[in-house]
Amino acid sequence: MFSLSIDDVIMLCGIEDTDNEQIIAAKERMMNQYRNTPESLFYKKILLITHVRFWTDLPNYFLIYNPPMPHLIDAFDGDFSALMSRTDLRQYIFFDETPTFIRPFCTIPKYILGNFLQIDSFSGNVQCKSYSEMEDAYNCFIRETDADFFRKKHTVSKLKCKSVLCIIQKMFSQWINSKDSYYSITFVPADLAQNIVNTHVFVFEGAGDVLIGNNSQYSLYDIQPKYNSQVGFFTFHWSLRRREKANTTLSYSESLDSLKQVVLSSTGATLIVVWRNLNEDSDNNTDFIEWVKMNLENDGSLVNGQYSITYFGASDTKSTNDYRDYSNIVLCGRWSIPEKDTMRFRMAFASTTSNFDHRAWYFIQLIARIGIRNHNGGSYNVFFSDDYDQGFVDCLNKYFNQNVYTPPRLLTPLLPDWELKINNTKIRKDIRQDIKTLCRKNPILQKWILAENAIHSFDISLDELFNTLPRNKKERARYNNLKKALSILGIKLNIT
Repeated sequence: MFSLSIDDVIMLCGIEDTDNEQIIAAKERMMNQYRNTPESLFYKKILLITHVRFWTDLPNYFLIYNPPMPHLIDAFDGDFSALMSRTDLRQYIFFDETPTFIRPFCTIPKYILGNFLQIDSFSGNVQCKSYSEMEDAYNCFIRETDADFFRKKHTVSKLKCKSVLCIIQKMFSQWINSKDSYYSITFVPADLAQNIVNTHVFVFEGAGDVLIGNNSQYSLYDIQPKYNSQVGFFTFHWSLRRREKANTTLSYSESLDSLKQVVLSSTGATLIVVWRNLNEDSDNNTDFIEWVKMNLENDGSLVNGQYSITYFGASDTKSTNDYRDYSNIVLCGRWSIPEKDTMRFRMAFASTTSNFDHRAWYFIQLIARIGIRNHNGGSYNVFFSDDYDQGFVDCLNKYFNQNVYTPPRLLTPLLPDWELKINNTKIRKDIRQDIKTLCRKNPILQKWILAENAIHSFDISLDELFNTLPRNKKERARYNNLKKALSILGIKLNIT
């Protein structure tokens, strides 16, 4: 599929001599050239790379094109504001589908920070060493050991190590005061949305109106109507629940019989989607899907080609054309997306996506794997097990058949992400409340709390701080606990 993408780009752009000057893609031979001479990317007219590589390698080397002084470009220091305001960026960045599989650039155990700390001889405070001293410490104690940030020895790995040292130096005061055991350096899509952006970023997303909508960070370019098929929505009985102790032999047999009946009564091929396992805490266990496969294969009433089976969360439930000739999809057992995953998505995209939106987006992508994606005006069937909320099913029904997305109104307002992030820290409760009060009066703090890999300085007079957060005495020392707590959230409080 990736080779097809390369050929398509070459044909559409009329590019020749692909190996030498014009294009580089994530093929092993081409990537070897990049790993050892990353500066060669600056002169490639088109780069075709995976989502994961974009966020876990060197974003500046991917984004900069034909720079006037390439020798001045070094390891990325995490400053997207400076990067996105450069005048020598590529003109267009296209993401084919929303990049949701975002891995950390690097994860650092807290004990590693001990190699880079020193005690200030005047104040006695712990502080970070100079960059040159950090390099010496890295080369002496970390390089080529099990604790090394990146094990490979090519040029890109060396640049990535320099990036980690730069970001540790920036984040040192926040991390050293935190009680976390590990710290992740993660680059996310929201990082590209700076005040000055000298390029154009496009995300191609079939259900972008559901997942992000008209967010302040993004302009939505939608196509209506999206779907022209007649999609029937039906329910069937399902006795199993995703906790083994709650299930009986009868639950298994009833659910399997219901599934077989749906498949046998359907015209055309059917895609069956089940849980991977019955134990929600056992991600690697595939006991349930294997049990369903075995029982259907041993059933003489079903024939080869009549159905296929996959599981919720599998890669082929979001990005494949393998099932576009199927007429039916059967969704067996209620499946949800954890709220923590939705929160992680909101932070990565600076969006207001609710858990309902996130879940609806996933099921829209899943259902659209079958022939609905052909846009041929055909008739298709969607079968939900009866443990799904009818309001959720009705919402998807309206989306596919009326091209309207109408999520239910939230009965309880969703806490803003900056407040959720404060709640999830180990900061003392009364200090957390002080921080929230300060954030509500100074909204810029809300944005800074959500920022990753950055330290921001906030100046406030003692008089203003005392009026906002009174203490028994108007003294700067009375706010030391607040200053320490804010540093954990990436904010340096300066009381003037």
